Amino acid sequence: MKAIARASIWFEQLATGKSRSMAEIAVRENITDNYVSNLIHLAWLSPDIVDRVLEGDPAATALARGAMLTRKSEALWKGTSPKRSARCRASLIHCLWIWRWL
Repeated sequence: MKAIARASIWFEQLATGKSRSMAEIAVRENITDNYVSNLIHLAWLSPDIVDRVLEGDPAATALARGAMLTRKSEALWKGTSPKRSARCRASLIHCLWIWRWL
């Protein structure tokens, strides 16, 4: 869950120009830019998968891990439920808010 939250924050920073590159994020976070590059793919997981990860579903966690390692998350969007998407977004925003204060 923390990895998904970090990826979402980093993607938001890149999209809004608050960070200019993954290398800049890596330096600020004291991690490698390769790690940022791997993790950022979690920002593009389907809301359905994120919701299932937040619920503790081990199969969804394995799918998310696989998407991160293979850098392929597009297939995980198939069959996403609009109701789950809305609930997931609310849950993720809450988790992001909590994670920023940790």
